[in-house]
Amino acid sequence: MFSTHLSFRTVTRFVRAAVVVTGLALVATQPARADGPAPTDMQQQAEVEYMQFVADHHLMGTLMAEMGQIKAERRRLEKLCARIERVQAREIGLVQRRLAGWYGIDNSPDITDADADDLDALGDFEGGEFDVELSRTFIDHHRDIIERSREVLPLLHHRTLRQLAEDIIRAQSREIRGFEAIIRSYGQEP
Repeated sequence: MFSTHLSFRTVTRFVRAAVVVTGLALVATQPARADGPAPTDMQQQAEVEYMQFVADHHLMGTLMAEMGQIKAERRRLEKLCARIERVQAREIGLVQRRLAGWYGIDNSPDITDADADDLDALGDFEGGEFDVELSRTFIDHHRDIIERSREVLPLLHHRTLRQLAEDIIRAQSREIRGFEAIIRSYGQEP
């Protein structure tokens, strides 16, 4: 665990490095070409862009989840964040392996400067205010990837990738309901 006195940019660097190392280790254990690329240029572009989006988006999710495990007041939020971090780190590894295997792309997930600023801002909240703000941020974050997954799903060629998109839609819709319940537990409307 990290001290809350560290800048979240510093924590972000540590977690990002851990995710990259984990993903690279998983890539190294996979065959070089488990399958070929999608048959059409449109499908190839959709798959590559979606997998890169998932990796970057999930990196931000794992960083928020790490913060949630450190700062959450409600045990329920802490447990939800632990599950999110575990699942999304695994999914980052999956898309990194598929990018390497199908398309020969080595991908290192990254977050934007705006995301880093958002993490720093979240770090300024404490107690119940933190729980509510993190929950609201996760709801918006999850809605973004759910929408993107629904849009790209008809273009995905590989069954594994279609399953990932469906899993993301299902799991993150359920998690949104969990975050809404946490917000309500503080007497606020999501």
